[in-house]
Amino acid sequence: MNIDINFQGICYQADLSKPILLALPIQDGQKGFAFGAEPLALQALYRIAKGDSVNATGIVMNIHDHGTHTENFAHIAPDIEPIHLEKYHFFAQVIQVNVLQKGELFILEDTVLGEIQNGVEALVFVSESHQFHLEEELASALAKRGICHILLSTTSIDPIADGGKLLAHKAFFSDQQGGYRENATITELIRCSKPLSEGLYLLNLQVLLLQAEASPSNPVLYALTPKK
Repeated sequence: MNIDINFQGICYQADLSKPILLALPIQDGQKGFAFGAEPLALQALYRIAKGDSVNATGIVMNIHDHGTHTENFAHIAPDIEPIHLEKYHFFAQVIQVNVLQKGELFILEDTVLGEIQNGVEALVFVSESHQFHLEEELASALAKRGICHILLSTTSIDPIADGGKLLAHKAFFSDQQGGYRENATITELIRCSKPLSEGLYLLNLQVLLLQAEASPSNPVLYALTPKK
């Protein structure tokens, strides 16, 4: 199934039968990636094999630690604002990034700013390393460029042990009036089973309607090809 989409005056085609999945599977026993959470547990509430009329499974997990998740500004704000999206499809750009060592940290190189196409709403950062962070200045520059959604494979865009500063989170989620960008999201712990080429994509970003600052998510990309 192909659809035509216009972006910056050019007609592109997306094949919806060829999704590129970016989410980790939610599986029983999954260990936490960074925050020391107990392993994810899928609980057998009812099982036909044991004489019940249906199979029903419960789940106990830490949203931020057990897999691919999308968070909003309430992750670093005093009050919890449930995550929600006003729309679910975005023009996204996949960028292969270099990771540099700065002291004990590995950071994303700020040369990505020169690679961003005009009109792009979301950035998917791809790296050979899953352990890197964004510096405050880069996160702020992305916000000023109008990037509303960033997706990356690292556990957190800030170092886990930074004393609670969360400078990159705050820079990306803050607006220039001292408030928060309520339409902005950060999606962490993405994975792709095959190499992901740089370029323009259609992103479908789905979150659960949770009364929480983050949700397990299932980001899906579709390659955009200029229509001949």
